[in-house]
Amino acid sequence: MNKKYYNKKCKCGCQQYVKIGNTYINGHNSFNRIPWNFNLTKETDKRVNCISKTLLGTKASKETRNKMSISHKGCTPHNKGKTKENYKPLQLSSEKLKSLKIIPWNKNLTKETSEKIRIAAEKQKKTLNNPIWKETIGKDAYTRMGITKKEFYKKHPEKHANYIMGQKGFVSKPQKELFKIMKLFSNEAQLEYPLELENSTVFGDIVIPSEKLWIEYDGKHWHQDKEKDDIRQKKIEDKGFKVIRFDKERLKLLKEELNKDVNIRRWLNE
Repeated sequence: MNKKYYNKKCKCGCQQYVKIGNTYINGHNSFNRIPWNFNLTKETDKRVNCISKTLLGTKASKETRNKMSISHKGCTPHNKGKTKENYKPLQLSSEKLKSLKIIPWNKNLTKETSEKIRIAAEKQKKTLNNPIWKETIGKDAYTRMGITKKEFYKKHPEKHANYIMGQKGFVSKPQKELFKIMKLFSNEAQLEYPLELENSTVFGDIVIPSEKLWIEYDGKHWHQDKEKDDIRQKKIEDKGFKVIRFDKERLKLLKEELNKDVNIRRWLNE
């Protein structure tokens, strides 16, 4: 570090040095401080209303945007790799935000009840349906998002919506009925069981890991693509599981047979 330019530490307490003449590292002066426009809107404050009117419709020129892009290239964010557990300023700001108990402006609002949300939804829909956007920025964005999601859920399957919904019992009615029946067969039956494949993580409707049984309920909505289902089934079978499929009719027959005290294992071995 060149002490000619850096001679004192940031006032926020992060222990990093700042340039001569500065008190904070860029962005650090916001820690533990309430902004002047907190909870103010165009309707309640003249200054905010004036700034809003001034900025409405303004857009940075292409040259300015390029300059901003170039200036940020290669820069490391000041909070990269830092969390509230290992970085005191983040911990302080997190605690401050929790104590303020900020309620989102759009809580309980919908397109039907809020004009602002309706306009935003229409703009988003227009962008997403734009064929040029779909083939350029959109295509690239969806590809990157897809890769990132796959990598994340591969490491943390317990954070996937399917797994969370399964643990809370938020599944279809036929799947619940089938799950109750499988519980009679084995206490180890699990809803939305995660299985890591080569490039993704899949979730079984009902799985009995000790028996290597993978049970799927084929509802009309989610199982329309038979070819896709067959490819998925082959990958699951390659992992050593026996895949058993139930549809509406087969589940009905199973329930009728249960009333006659028929062994469930016979059904699973068919």
